[in-house]
Amino acid sequence: MRKRFELSPVLGSLAISEVTIPIKSRDELPPVLLALQTIFVSGQYHQKMFSIVEPVILRDKKQTGREGMSIWEVIVLSVIRLTLNTN
Repeated sequence: MRKRFELSPVLGSLAISEVTIPIKSRDELPPVLLALQTIFVSGQYHQKMFSIVEPVILRDKKQTGREGMSIWEVIVLSVIRLTLNTN
């Protein structure tokens, strides 16, 4: 059973809204990370994204069993994988 994201953060971890991302970089990853941060913090984008992605991920899955990655982790890892063109 997947949750949207972890409600109680791990002790010593930094909140997503407090993460500073370097803007002056020629790498393609910082703009994507800024977009993901904006989506997570903004309630409007957050709800819209989860309403689209959550049914696709949870389709044909049982609501029992052990916990895996949260839906947010799946989204972040897949977006970064596609951005960096890695496998």
